[in-house]
Amino acid sequence: MTDRPKELRLNFANLQKELESVSNLARPFLTQEGSYRLEEAKRQLNVFKSKPGQTVTWEVPKEAPIRTTLSKAQYERRDSGKQKGPHIHGALSFKWEMTTSEKTVKEVMLRGKASTMIRLCEGEGDEAPVLSMWKMEIGVGAAASPGSFFHIQVPGTEKDPPFPESIPVPRIPVFPPTPMACLEFVLGELFQRDWLKHVDRAGTPLNLWRSIQQQHLSSYLKWQLQQIEKTEGSPLMHLKGFPGVDLLMPNC
Repeated sequence: MTDRPKELRLNFANLQKELESVSNLARPFLTQEGSYRLEEAKRQLNVFKSKPGQTVTWEVPKEAPIRTTLSKAQYERRDSGKQKGPHIHGALSFKWEMTTSEKTVKEVMLRGKASTMIRLCEGEGDEAPVLSMWKMEIGVGAAASPGSFFHIQVPGTEKDPPFPESIPVPRIPVFPPTPMACLEFVLGELFQRDWLKHVDRAGTPLNLWRSIQQQHLSSYLKWQLQQIEKTEGSPLMHLKGFPGVDLLMPNC
């Protein structure tokens, strides 16, 4: 008997709230086009509410990503002097294949692809050359995922090194990478001081964002601790496993 894929469940209302709160927080750091595409992702997600018991795809395509404003080397934290380095922006796209719960859409289950791509591009606009790219992904289950269930990959697109397309490793462990958590990660990297200052305050969008992320991260960290305490083998290898269908559900 073959193992059935293990499906991570997410609370649909929390997914909507996560998207709503981060779209309000991120707006000053996104281009007008980027904000519009984030709103399109929100509308797309809301449509799934009327599609119980169906397989759906939630997607911001690579060809029309969510773009950040230009980081004028603000990815550095220099205390004095002019920041040096290329001026770059981030372009985020994602594809999540999900199944909605029956009758009333209160939950979604991840099935198949759950991948967010981040590209860093020099300059502004759709034609800006790509300097680097990585993917933040969620596996479909312990049996089907060769790497950590939540991981980052740096997949090459050419046959030559570094990172030739023929080699899928490393798969670097990471926090639960929902598309919106990935967006905050990018903003925190590109705008080191400004993003931290922006989110180090009180307010309704931030309070909502904080509560959801605290739940996700505390649940994941507790699971990690349980794994390394109970294993009789290699703790690191056990941290690659499937963390359970309810890991990101409220009150789990």
